[in-house]
Amino acid sequence: MNIIKEKDSTKDILTQLRGKMLQNSNKISTNFPHFTERNRYSYRNDGFWTTGFWPALNLLAYQYYKDDLFLKTFQDCSNYLIKLLDREDILDHDIGFIYIPTFLGHYKLFGDAQSKEIALKAADMLKNRFNSKGKFIRAWNDWEDDTAEFREEKKGKVIIDSLMNIPLLFWASEQTKNDDYFIVAKEHAETVMNYIVREDFSTYHTFNFDHVTGTPKKGKTQQGYADESCWSRGQAWGIYGFALVYQYTKEVKFLEMSMKLADYFIERLPEDSVPSWDFDAVENNNIKDSSAAAIAASGLLLVCELGESEKERYYFKALEIINSLCSEYLSCESDFEALLRKGCSDLPRGAGIESGIIYGDYFFLESLVKLNNLKSFFER
Repeated sequence: MNIIKEKDSTKDILTQLRGKMLQNSNKISTNFPHFTERNRYSYRNDGFWTTGFWPALNLLAYQYYKDDLFLKTFQDCSNYLIKLLDREDILDHDIGFIYIPTFLGHYKLFGDAQSKEIALKAADMLKNRFNSKGKFIRAWNDWEDDTAEFREEKKGKVIIDSLMNIPLLFWASEQTKNDDYFIVAKEHAETVMNYIVREDFSTYHTFNFDHVTGTPKKGKTQQGYADESCWSRGQAWGIYGFALVYQYTKEVKFLEMSMKLADYFIERLPEDSVPSWDFDAVENNNIKDSSAAAIAASGLLLVCELGESEKERYYFKALEIINSLCSEYLSCESDFEALLRKGCSDLPRGAGIESGIIYGDYFFLESLVKLNNLKSFFER
């Protein structure tokens, strides 16, 4: 069913979602959803990398609907996020996912001085993870269940998701007039481009370096099917992330890379335009990831805004993906808490398979409001 014939059609979808989102805002309140289990969101109230997406979803909803309840839920959740900034043992390269669509978004909407200072503090923490030998921002921290080998490996690990976090550094550079933030962000993006992107423009999930010398080692996966496969959500992060880097640097190589990753993603899409969790999966290749589709759609909308060539192709592909999500994956009913069904959080670990996922909901809503002339909090 062709629901989204043009961008104005999204207003009907947004109208349908308003009541459910208000209900969720009341019910979930200051908990932090991750993925659904038995149709209800399970919570990660421990500073997990997804922590920012629930308050961010409410702030994004407020930006569009102007309902005060959304803003109140964001504000109530923000108290925890402020305290979380003191936990360097928890916060890692994904700190941008937590503080860009929340406090930076709040600053962009209201010019709030405290929100600006919190976002700048988060930027400092991200910048401090930079490895100057390898020119990359270290990914994960140590986890309790790490083997000694994996703990050592992580000291030199870079991850494709990081591209979505470094806009925090570019923004901080503009705000403070300190070029160090810009240099770290740009050098990190170049490292991702040189090592995580393969010759065919598919992507590794992560890449390992010697953390002492900066010498490159090899690509590895954590959530994909295999080290040499293409995890679809990682590819979507790359599409969106390189476009964001171009937006700040104006260096064409980053936009061109975003477009090449987009071409790979589009060419591998099935008939309904929503990818399998991994493009190369042999087992479980029928399991979809609606969150990867939502991220890619929002990224494609930015690509067609920034680029001069093939704008229409990327725009209509974004609409095609959004249309499929709206017609086959969207849940407007209250008996399923998430907005989108059939996301895949982490198949290798059996987590959030064929579930609603909070970041899938966030980027789905983001793509809809962008089609109604509102900007993403991640964008410049």
